[in-house]
Amino acid sequence: MYVTIVHIQVRPDHVVDFLGAIRTNHELSILEPGNVRFDILESVDDPARFITYMAYRDELTAKAHTSTPHLLAFREQVADWMVVPRENVRFNGLYPADGHLPVGPGPRRVKGEPMYVTMVYVHVKPEHVRDFIDGIRVNHEGSVREPGNLRFDILQSADDPTRFVAYEAYVDEAAAKAHKETPHYLAWRDAAADWMAEPRQGVRYDGLFPETETSADDASAGDSAD
Repeated sequence: MYVTIVHIQVRPDHVVDFLGAIRTNHELSILEPGNVRFDILESVDDPARFITYMAYRDELTAKAHTSTPHLLAFREQVADWMVVPRENVRFNGLYPADGHLPVGPGPRRVKGEPMYVTMVYVHVKPEHVRDFIDGIRVNHEGSVREPGNLRFDILQSADDPTRFVAYEAYVDEAAAKAHKETPHYLAWRDAAADWMAEPRQGVRYDGLFPETETSADDASAGDSAD
């Protein structure tokens, strides 16, 4: 996957305006050919800080997004609402491999209830990068099968191959906490302990959009229509 994480800081008096504008951008962006994810996250510590998590199947479809009428309209609409310019950070999406989402119906959540999201920032010793990539794949494959899991994407920095992000999203806090007791997570945690260049850092967000999840069958039907 061709992934861009966009860090956004909005003026507090324009948070409601921003949410309306980004919702429209989200709803149209997920219809684009090649889009895998277009998730909108809000910091639990600062309601004026957001992330747009954009994943496309390849660079070509990601770049096509930048010239869409809905993105251009969004950019113009929000320009005066920003505290600082938006920051785009590029990643290569390792898992799910090739942007292939899990097969079968996914878990559902009540509309209006945010996803329980943790972005886990990982810095690996250079000599253990390959070990980490192989080891996290097993954790990824087990995690996406957990009841309540919505996302478990593994990203590698496009600028520094020793830096990774795990984008973990669950239907609620209980499901996220249950993940920490699973055999695949515990085995990965122990195996990876000596590979870390520094302690992992988890940052919490509420996943605002998409508001509800669709099954894999629904998603496949949408892909075929493109």
